[in-house]
Parts: sequence; structure tokens; C-alpha cells
Amino acid sequence: MNQSEPIVYKAAGILKGQYFPSTKFRTGILVTPDGDKLPCNISAGKVAKLLTNDSSLLESQQTWLSYPRVGEESSGFEFDLIDLYHKPERLERLKGKVEVRVFFLKSNNPA
Repeated sequence: MNQSEPIVYKAAGILKGQYFPSTKFRTGILVTPDGDKLPCNISAGKVAKLLTNDSSLLESQQTWLSYPRVGEESSGFEFDLIDLYHKPERLERLKGKVEVRVFFLKSNNPA
């Protein structure tokens, strides 16, 4: 690694909520079970295709894999929704427990 290149840290997380797309579809709001409204982007073509092919996924809450980041247009966080989380039964087993996982990925590429 070149010492002059910045170190970039990335995080991944799981969000539960209903996605409401804007007119641009790939940007929108995720409303969480407790009513928080989180600005989101659909960053993966796979997810956009899935939502386009099965619009029923927009009618209820889903569990999403996401990348949180500092918002470009707001002072808070924005989230890139990268996939649907396909193992919600694992989350059910954690109800009432707290589990935090932090992964640091070191990268020379800020994208």
C-alpha cells in the first residue's frame, strides 16, 4: 500500500423497513418499524431489477443489507440498499438480545 493514499473504511449493516421510491426509483425513503425515515439509494442493478419484477416487495417491510454513509445532501446518514436479507429467521432468534458486529475493510479505492 502506498502511504500517500488515504485509507478508506466501509461498514455494512442490516435495516428493516418499507422502501418508498421517489420518482427516480433508485432514490427514496426507507421507513423503519418505529417510524424513522431514512434516505436511501438502490445501488445494485440486481435490487432494482428485483423490485421492478416483484412490486409486492414495495408493499411491506423487508430486511435489507445496506452500506451506511454520510449523506451528501443531508447532515445525517444515507443508506445504499444493496440486497434483500434472505435469512430473517436469524434476526427473529436475536429479538431481545443485542448483537453488534463491526467489520473494517481497508481499501485504497474510495469508491
